[in-house]
Amino acid sequence: MNFMHTTTDKKVLMDITAILHDTGKMRTYEENEGRISFVGHEDESLKIADNFLNKLKFSNDDKKYIKTIIKYHMTIHRISDLDNEKLQREQLAQIYIDISEDAELLHDCIEFTKKDSFKDLSKYDVLQTIVKEFSQQQQLIKGQDVKEFPDRIKGRLIKRMRFIQLSKKYNKDKLLKILKSEANNIISQEKK
Repeated sequence: MNFMHTTTDKKVLMDITAILHDTGKMRTYEENEGRISFVGHEDESLKIADNFLNKLKFSNDDKKYIKTIIKYHMTIHRISDLDNEKLQREQLAQIYIDISEDAELLHDCIEFTKKDSFKDLSKYDVLQTIVKEFSQQQQLIKGQDVKEFPDRIKGRLIKRMRFIQLSKKYNKDKLLKILKSEANNIISQEKK
């Protein structure tokens, strides 16, 4: 097949995602004491989607978009159920960093998950507000701030400090005070 799929039409990508996001349920179906579950279906859905998207030669950008939404849709459902904004902020910060701080993509993940939900939709609006805050915060700890530490940990240290900045709303002074302690934590974890 010589078909190469590339689109910038998010509606088309969302429609394809809607078709693929729960396909893994058929592989993860379990019934226990009359309760049906599909634990881990998003991982199986990712495998099915990857195969499908590769066969149809979707562009890497389109595959990333679709697969990111599939990967995180259940996590976002769980985050929306939390009644603790601190925990919501921490878990969203981790996703935000994992997807290279692509606020628009995380926004679309939340919107997709909101449309996939039957519960209080205002919970998803709270998540969108947090993501908007993330996107407006410049990274405070950068390369020059970690130059005294070993090269092998600098990238992880900058990511860790970014996570702390976003999840705890710390300013640069507070981050610089805990920087050395975080570097020591990373080094001690390496030794384990």
